[in-house]
Amino acid sequence: MAWLSGWDKRIKLTTDQTKIDTADLQWFPVTVFLSPTHGDCVFDELTSDANRFKIAFTKADGETQLYGEIEKWDDANESAIIHVSRDGWVISNTENTDFYMYYDIDHADNTDYISGSGIADIGSACTDRVGQNQGTNTFIDLANPANLTGKITNVAIYAAVSMASAKVATFYRPDPINFPNNFTARSVSGDLGTVAAGGVRNFEVNLDAVKGDFIGIYFTDEYDFIETSATGGSGVVYKSGDQTACVDATFTLLAGQANSLYGTGTTGVGCNVWDGYFKLVSHQADATTSTVEDSTSNNNNGTKTSANNPTQVAGKVGFAQSFDAAEEAITLGLFNVASVLTVEAIIKPDAGCIARDYPTIIEERVGSDDWWFLLSAGKLAATLWQSNAVAKQTNFSAESALTAGVDYYVVQLADGSNLHAYVNATEYGVAVAYNGTIKNSATASYIGKDTTAGRYWSGLIDEVRISSTNRSTAWIKATYNSLWDTLLTYGSEETEGWPHKWNGVTIGKLNGAVITKWNGVA
Repeated sequence: MAWLSGWDKRIKLTTDQTKIDTADLQWFPVTVFLSPTHGDCVFDELTSDANRFKIAFTKADGETQLYGEIEKWDDANESAIIHVSRDGWVISNTENTDFYMYYDIDHADNTDYISGSGIADIGSACTDRVGQNQGTNTFIDLANPANLTGKITNVAIYAAVSMASAKVATFYRPDPINFPNNFTARSVSGDLGTVAAGGVRNFEVNLDAVKGDFIGIYFTDEYDFIETSATGGSGVVYKSGDQTACVDATFTLLAGQANSLYGTGTTGVGCNVWDGYFKLVSHQADATTSTVEDSTSNNNNGTKTSANNPTQVAGKVGFAQSFDAAEEAITLGLFNVASVLTVEAIIKPDAGCIARDYPTIIEERVGSDDWWFLLSAGKLAATLWQSNAVAKQTNFSAESALTAGVDYYVVQLADGSNLHAYVNATEYGVAVAYNGTIKNSATASYIGKDTTAGRYWSGLIDEVRISSTNRSTAWIKATYNSLWDTLLTYGSEETEGWPHKWNGVTIGKLNGAVITKWNGVA
């Protein structure tokens, strides 16, 4: 079996084909759970949370890398959750599928294939500040360096005086220790055109960002200004002229300042775990106390009713949001689905939730047309309303009544002809026909409430996923087993052996030190 060059250790992971029915799965996200009972050798090697990106996953060939999104990494408690997949990867339903996890504390961070959860963000909050910085200079804000490797797709700017022309760029320090004020441009936008003054202005961009990068701006007129703090910021550096293509250029520090320049974007490379049908994947972990993030490239991030309403708590898979029925909800973006739809979530209703009428897991409303996923008399109900038609609804039968305080994986599926509902990968109730169309909302969608008063969720909601396709029964069963950590078996630590060769170089370790030879010469 081939070995991924440059990596010291690995374990084999194997899917159980009996947990996948009727069809192979293409681009399926497998969830890997590391713990003290399986995968503890990874923590023994990497030793700290900071080294969590020194990992790689490959197909069964041992060399073709898969993408990984780290949802959780807790070295102290030897607990990690990583979602793994890529376009072109196939999980078989007729035989077990092997793949590998590599890890090596001496390897560089594998940011080409591994990232954390969440959106990339960079720069300072876009607010009305007391100071102003003048045009014809390039300003780089040192506050809030990029938190992930990924794409910056939106930039917000607060101009003190309208900018006739501006462009933004990402920058990095080529030698941060010896020359902390020297910067090289990584990626630059085109001309953004006019940036009107007096408020936050948003512009679509497509900028590469590597974790730790900074964002900067250049605008052409000396009588144009950007809002800037006079003191209290993390610092701004500047250089005269357009430096958005600079290479190792020396800037001057304006200590204590912060420009109103803020960028957000897609997740890091981990978004490649999720196929193009996913419109939302929300692990329901806090991005901030007021927001949750979408792991896909769609940026369907959620905003809570207020800070810690709902509240992040431990969930079945990593974290969950705890709702208390007191008008708490998460507001989402819009979803472009035409005729087929799959909604997935892990829920844990409390006793009050079971007792109430119509507590809602997720809802999208278009006037009198909407789709709901909720409880009815303590049983799950999937509902699709349509104009000029009766309500199309399926309710589970009596044996599907839910129990308070128990985790359930639930699915609402509209397949183009019929509406279905599943609990723990088992379909309940009688599928109900609909006319094959699904309305798209012009207003917000919600997790944890319906727009009708009083229909609030109480209990936990975790791992919300929305897809613009009808996921197969094989997909649903495999997802349930993957999230419940019953899909995989975990092998023991393997090493390639000492010594081994990498690009002709003999490499080994002795008492933790790397030893290399080239053509027999140490």
